[in-house]
Amino acid sequence: MTPSNNKAIENMMKMQKAFSKTNEMFAVSNAITKLSKLYPKHESALDKAIKHMKAAAIHEDISRSLLWQKTFFPSGNADPAESINVVEEPRVEYEEEINQRRVVDSIISRRDYVNAIFNRKYGCKLLFHREDRSLLNLSKTAKTEEQFATRMGSLAGLVTSINMDVLRPLIAKGTKNGSINYLQAYLAKIGILNGTIIDTLRAIGYVRNGYPMHSDNADLFIGLEHFGIEYPIEDYNKAWKKILAAYKKALDELVEAVKQDQKQQSSNTPQ
Repeated sequence: MTPSNNKAIENMMKMQKAFSKTNEMFAVSNAITKLSKLYPKHESALDKAIKHMKAAAIHEDISRSLLWQKTFFPSGNADPAESINVVEEPRVEYEEEINQRRVVDSIISRRDYVNAIFNRKYGCKLLFHREDRSLLNLSKTAKTEEQFATRMGSLAGLVTSINMDVLRPLIAKGTKNGSINYLQAYLAKIGILNGTIIDTLRAIGYVRNGYPMHSDNADLFIGLEHFGIEYPIEDYNKAWKKILAAYKKALDELVEAVKQDQKQQSSNTPQ
């Protein structure tokens, strides 16, 4: 006997509850598989739902588990065959996040390069991060102002996580306190007075401090101008990608800077 519409909705709600509680794809996949036996003619829609649940599980985005409701009941209709196309937008968003993750992976790699080279000379890391969640946030898109502010908060926390203890004895006394100020003094000490490293790090802080309260923040305009972003921001995700790309470029320069410092050590070593 075919279940009633109410029964189908009840089964779907159980699927959502299982996913939000466990954040495991397997629980949802099993539930969908069982449901597919009740609705064999809707196999295509069910398959698409499974794919998007996988995307949600990968990114630990529980809120996306609600997408299955749009897949099956976009207008309260219990026939999933009428709503297959509504999953196309989430698929595009998932692909964007995959590309975003590649950029973040390259950022992490460059930070590792900096630390490996710096550690060879000074015996410790120059850069660190306070929590893994900040790296996870970087790999997500920023479609709204709220998401943009959250991503900028994570990025700002990352760029200021600099080992001030190891830099303190290397720089001139009287250097103004602050992780970026210390890094700037270190770069000056090894002969790097120009470049975009410091400008980019400061601009990230300016933009971060401008959101969500930005009506009277003059530094916000300076920060956005550095990244070639007009105010007000029309496309937050595009702006977020620009800022991440600029940070990656700054890290490229920082890699070259610590390599230069390493070469100076080699040239000063007695033969």
